[in-house]
Amino acid sequence: ICGLLFGKRDYILYDTIELFSVAGISHLLCVSGLHLSILSSVINYALMLLFLGKKSRTAFTFIFIAIFSAMAGFTPSITRSAIMTTLALISQCIRRDYDGPTAIALSAFLICIFNPYVISNIGFLLSFSATAGLALSNWINLNIRRKFSLKTVNPILLIGIEILRMVLPCFFAFLFTIPITICVFGSISIYSVIINLIISPLLTPLFAFAFF
Repeated sequence: ICGLLFGKRDYILYDTIELFSVAGISHLLCVSGLHLSILSSVINYALMLLFLGKKSRTAFTFIFIAIFSAMAGFTPSITRSAIMTTLALISQCIRRDYDGPTAIALSAFLICIFNPYVISNIGFLLSFSATAGLALSNWINLNIRRKFSLKTVNPILLIGIEILRMVLPCFFAFLFTIPITICVFGSISIYSVIINLIISPLLTPLFAFAFF
């Protein structure tokens, strides 16, 4: 639970960590954008029930994100997620479009300003490479949605499109991390894409259960 919530591996056996790595799901033991997005969504919804304004909800959510990041140790992956989630919240508050690549570049720039040596950190490299892959998959998915209208696509083709849109994020995250994974670990897990497709839908309820 500590590994899932805060990325802490101190109480996890080395053999267990190795199994996660071989299966290609070691990212589950690192705080990622999914953790913070779920956290911010829950907090936003709770504050909405209190009839707080959008700016007030954003301010309180930012405070919770900062506290959560501090509890998780402000590792590179956590800091990246915190910065990008904060930018997304601010963009919603000021009614501006959120640009993923710009958020990735800005978060990398800010992290490197405070610690230039972080560029050699494995967690930093894997976090940003996977996020870049997700950003590309989101762009492709957006173009697929624009090209194929729900009214003009037949049901069978629509099912195929939805399956493709589900597979693309895992595929591109895996693809973008291959060079770093090979250089650091000397091997890659080909079936990790399939495993991630199975596990990803379970992460949200699992994380929510562990957090509460």
